[in-house]
Amino acid sequence: MAVYTLQVGESRNIQTPSKFLSILELDGLLSVSSPSYQLKPLRVKPGWQLELDGIPQVTIENVDNVAVTVELQDAGVKISGGGGGSVSITNKPVIQRIEEPLDFEANVTFNGGAVELIASNNLNTLPDVTCAINASTQIAAENQTRQSAIIQNQSNENGVRIGGNQVSANRGFILEAGATTTLSTRAPIFAYNDNGQAVTLSITEV
Repeated sequence: MAVYTLQVGESRNIQTPSKFLSILELDGLLSVSSPSYQLKPLRVKPGWQLELDGIPQVTIENVDNVAVTVELQDAGVKISGGGGGSVSITNKPVIQRIEEPLDFEANVTFNGGAVELIASNNLNTLPDVTCAINASTQIAAENQTRQSAIIQNQSNENGVRIGGNQVSANRGFILEAGATTTLSTRAPIFAYNDNGQAVTLSITEV
């Protein structure tokens, strides 16, 4: 942005290397012209934006009878103001690439604009775990290479609660008798058996 104060009858040549010239603020009468590029004198108003593609220089002139101050902005995109201070860009710029890499961790890949899940190359079948009566049992240890754990309740009658190390008779989700669930976690996994008999669980890590 640039601010110019022109006395009565004063003119000034300014460079306009971009496509658009915005008249941000203006407190009097001002004309813009470029005789070398067939742009006849045009009396402008605040908020106007002139399209000057191929016109590298214009002349601004005070045509008022008092000094005039104008604030101009040279821009490569067409910007129009809206209510509440909002701004819309008419010819939206295209982002060619992201210069700075973004660090993130995910088990997905991008293929032709689509997101695809990366299949695990790990399949670790753990020994069955028997959960004692009225006790919390660790059924899988922390594993930083594990994407998920598949847990199956081998009991035909009794469910157990599954969760972290705080799992209890009233904490954790219930894995019903004969049911199977998959947890996407690398943290240790615990089960709590509040039944009158032991319950066996089968676990496979992927």
